[in-house]
Amino acid sequence: MNIEIESLIDAKYRLHAGETEPWDLFVSAYNDSERVQRVFTTVPANKRAWWVLPEYAYGAGEISHLENAVHLEAGHEDEVVTRGMREIGFDSSQRLCVDITGMMRPQILFLMAYLNDQGCRSFDLLYTEPEHYKRRAETRFSIGEDVEVRSVAGYIGAHENDVNGDLLVLGVGYDHQLISHALQAKEAARILQLHSFPSLSADMYHESILRLHRVRSERSRIGDEVYFSSANDPFVIASSLATAVDTVSKHRQITNIYLTPLATKPQAVGFGLYYLRHLTKRPASMIYPNASLYDRETSKGVGRSWVYPINL
Repeated sequence: MNIEIESLIDAKYRLHAGETEPWDLFVSAYNDSERVQRVFTTVPANKRAWWVLPEYAYGAGEISHLENAVHLEAGHEDEVVTRGMREIGFDSSQRLCVDITGMMRPQILFLMAYLNDQGCRSFDLLYTEPEHYKRRAETRFSIGEDVEVRSVAGYIGAHENDVNGDLLVLGVGYDHQLISHALQAKEAARILQLHSFPSLSADMYHESILRLHRVRSERSRIGDEVYFSSANDPFVIASSLATAVDTVSKHRQITNIYLTPLATKPQAVGFGLYYLRHLTKRPASMIYPNASLYDRETSKGVGRSWVYPINL
């Protein structure tokens, strides 16, 4: 099924328990956030399963109370997701919903590519917004200084040797440490910033800008091109990316494109949609600064839950 992204704008809808037909299978990544745990029990589904991701470093005793939980070992996103889908007995004929709220962005991206390759081109993704982040502008999501910037499995293109026209599309989020690593990995690239505005809440855009200003060593590079898009609608984000990259290409030659979504999880979905629809045959890749550990609870409260119908 090949549906234009623009036709899916406003396709997202609010999750209301009891008003949605049950999914055959619902999968969620476990962490300590209320917005992950509370929603898990309310989503209508015939079968539910937890993924316990290695980035949260839960011990066996900490998750012994969970039913139908798959404790996944450390690995790259393709290894983690492939094993997770196999362990829960996923069948491409099932009506699937995956809660991406607690997942890592590379895992979300690979999941989309994996399902597409498996012939499951229609599925739903769920995301629940926080009321606010735990430490506001001081919230840190990744833990430690051990960060590896690498391509995301399923999003690796054949690149040109000429790097003079390289473009790094940076989805600006809270974690300034990861932003810095991404910028350093592509030192020769021109930067296109995509900010989430309107943001999930009135204060979050301001908080993300405060964090961006801490990337002091790269300050001279991060003002090149600035665009804005939704924080919670991946279809709008994908369309905005297409417009932004097309606009840049009209003013200068683009040799290679690198995408790095570091804002909301829905932004990562939007980046994935854009790549899978427009960039698979171009010299383009998704790159991500991967940390080995992440905070188990970065948010407070439970905001709106959105369902994103994905058709690839």
